[in-house]
Amino acid sequence: RVFVSMVCPSFVKTEIAHHASFSSSASDKDKKEFIAQMDDIIRKFGSSTQKVSRKIIRGIRRRERLVVINPEANVLYFLKRVAPSLTDSVVSKAYGKLLTRGVFRS
Repeated sequence: RVFVSMVCPSFVKTEIAHHASFSSSASDKDKKEFIAQMDDIIRKFGSSTQKVSRKIIRGIRRRERLVVINPEANVLYFLKRVAPSLTDSVVSKAYGKLLTRGVFRS
């Protein structure tokens, strides 16, 4: 028998932004600004890798179908369930701004 858990970690205190792949059209200024903003968000809202791994292991041991790590991940998951179109619109606009600035590859 196979059991699956879905993990929603939100922000984790790692240096993932420093290793991001950027579009070739992204300026050095935009790259540095994106990394600084992500560092700030992760510093304020991120969970340590130890906390995240403990919660994931506990969720798997309890056979939880959904393992939500941070409060903001809980809010986003709830919004997605209650108002999927609104959530998609907000996330899409945020992603679109980053895409336009060349932060992400299309």
